[in-house]
Amino acid sequence: MRVVVTGLVATFPLGGVAWDYLAYVDGFRRLGCDVLYLEDTGQWLYDPTRETFTGGANGNIRWLVNALRMIDMPADRFAVRVPDGTFHGADRETVTTFCQSADLFLNVSGSCWLRDEYRGAKRMAYLDTDPGYTQAKLLAQERGQATDDESFSVALIRQHDRFFTFAENMGQPDCTVPDSGLSWIPTRQPVVLERWPFSFDADASRFTTVMSWKTDVSLPIIDGVRHGGKNVEFSRFVDLPRRTRIPMEVAISGAAPLDHLRAFGWQLVSAREKSATMHAYRAYLAQSRGEWSVSKNVYVALRSGWFSCRSAVYLALGKPVVVQDTGWSQYYPTGAGLFAFDTPDEALVALETANDDYRRQCEAARAVAESAFAADKVLQRLLADLGLRALGVEAYWLELLWPQSDVARARRSLQTFQCYVEALGVAQWIAIVLFPDNEYDDPSGREEHYGACTKDLWARARDGLLLNLGNSVPASLRGRFARTALFDIDPGQFQLWARDVDLGVGSHDAYLTIGRNLGAADCPVPLGDVPWQRVWPAVHLPAWPEQPAIQAARYTTVTQWWSDAWTVLGSEVIEGHKRTSFLRVLELPRRVPARLELAANIRPEETEDRDLLTRAGWHLADPAVVAGTPEAYRRYVQQSRGEFGCAKPSYVRTRPGWVSDRTVCYLASGRPCVVEATGAESHLPPSAGLRFFRTVDEAAECLRAVERDYAAAARAARELAEEVFAARAVLPTILKAAGF
Repeated sequence: MRVVVTGLVATFPLGGVAWDYLAYVDGFRRLGCDVLYLEDTGQWLYDPTRETFTGGANGNIRWLVNALRMIDMPADRFAVRVPDGTFHGADRETVTTFCQSADLFLNVSGSCWLRDEYRGAKRMAYLDTDPGYTQAKLLAQERGQATDDESFSVALIRQHDRFFTFAENMGQPDCTVPDSGLSWIPTRQPVVLERWPFSFDADASRFTTVMSWKTDVSLPIIDGVRHGGKNVEFSRFVDLPRRTRIPMEVAISGAAPLDHLRAFGWQLVSAREKSATMHAYRAYLAQSRGEWSVSKNVYVALRSGWFSCRSAVYLALGKPVVVQDTGWSQYYPTGAGLFAFDTPDEALVALETANDDYRRQCEAARAVAESAFAADKVLQRLLADLGLRALGVEAYWLELLWPQSDVARARRSLQTFQCYVEALGVAQWIAIVLFPDNEYDDPSGREEHYGACTKDLWARARDGLLLNLGNSVPASLRGRFARTALFDIDPGQFQLWARDVDLGVGSHDAYLTIGRNLGAADCPVPLGDVPWQRVWPAVHLPAWPEQPAIQAARYTTVTQWWSDAWTVLGSEVIEGHKRTSFLRVLELPRRVPARLELAANIRPEETEDRDLLTRAGWHLADPAVVAGTPEAYRRYVQQSRGEFGCAKPSYVRTRPGWVSDRTVCYLASGRPCVVEATGAESHLPPSAGLRFFRTVDEAAECLRAVERDYAAAARAARELAEEVFAARAVLPTILKAAGF
């Protein structure tokens, strides 16, 4: 995935600024993305020593190059354009080619002019890091009150097709940040935790912060009210040092009343000195006991939910943070390591609490950073929001849970599931409903709701589409949705089962299947008059970045060994055991120049099968270990050389065109796949990255062909994932098929 990240690192060569913007560059690169850092503000660059903008760029470019070295960024992956048209770093042609072929152009802070040569990315996303300021310009334009500069900014904003904001409370009843007709998607600052290691110092004494007293930016006016900056809020807490024994220090810049502040006990140091370099900035924060800070008045007054990038890295260092509430406390855990305040008394209590039991508070601070700001989670969520949400769809995962005669076990499963989705950074889009007194076929009964988005769940459903995977939502609940689409993920089997069991066929508004070959001449599955619409399984490419080859790795797969899912086709009974399929290719490891590994749930007591496989040369792995968590599963797939997989006999016999969602994850990771034919091969373009077999001889030849030019096969695997299975391509098809 190619990503352009814009910023202000050369324009304002200060440590804190650099860390904020380059976290996106560093974080995306760690997800496997090819990243270009681009800077073009249309203005000359700032000289912190002279405190003015100058016509020279060389010193700022050297500063930027050193900053990029801090995050191990290749020297040819940045470009800065200055007002005379000169490009520093990559040249104009390279920048144009990259931008026009990019998957995402992320305009952080709207810092980059959108010249014609920067256009062409699949997604042009604006990231509002100053909520209130941005929306005030939009509002002024709507009302015919905008200045020329504001009109220019508004025109730039509206040239994007996606809009992110640090106003995490946007759209909530207590948030008065106007949306100006744009669909704002909340996000937050990513932190590459490895760059900010836990730094415990029991002897550290000062609670610190780094701040500008005032900025030269015009103050925002919303609904006739002019909102201020940090100086407005700081004055409410100016006597705090007199009320606590804890030393309070501010690294300050701007036209601050220094003598006045010192008279109240504030220790003041130069923000420019403490932020002269990225090293200096990180060292200053690391030597602190914690952070205490106010927020800009506009963030507070509008209840925006804004949270400081600076506070996020204090937390990562393991420094307790006590900061003014802007509405953010609804979205982050508070009370240990992180504290919110509204009043001077609350600020004092929070400070004293953060200072006591200090080691525990430091560990809690780090834990908050790991759960809330880890770059992989934040950026994967941002990219996920460019999936269905990028299509303008408010999407949620609805997980329904019945006790199956064991409520305690169901609650344990629920807690495990919540841990997994939290670790993946998608918890805010997950709704879980437990029915403790009923089972699937019963009337719905009493409900217990879990998850951040369960508030008004059923009210939202009244206007929504239910994409009902495998008929997981029973008829008793489907009526709560405006429209329902049955999504078959077991093609062939599902249609045959539905003749004997009520699986919702006939009682939904639309019918989708991943069986691309259903209805074909070589597929014997009767479809009746059900209008099945065929789609591919989808993979979210940013979550499965392409991986470098591992020469010594094995071809693997993760699978069930036994199955109770028998299928009846006419007078023929077809079993569903993968065991049968793998035993048909038992001798394969002895015939190929590759090592094969099977992560199947073969129980330890099944010694006959285990011995049979190992004698034939198969390596066996415990699926509970290698795929026991989402992260372990992804790691196992990506550390493999490729996938070798068999299909259930029912898929092989009925030829529905099934492709495993596991296989598309291997492909996205750049891992070639050799899998048993089910009819899908008739609907896919020929690819060296995905080969199909019917016999053990064909399987051996497929593996040998991959190994003859593994690099080409790996590239082809990723290309196929991008062309056919990428969520950005599949999801619009699904929504259209569902009638949404």
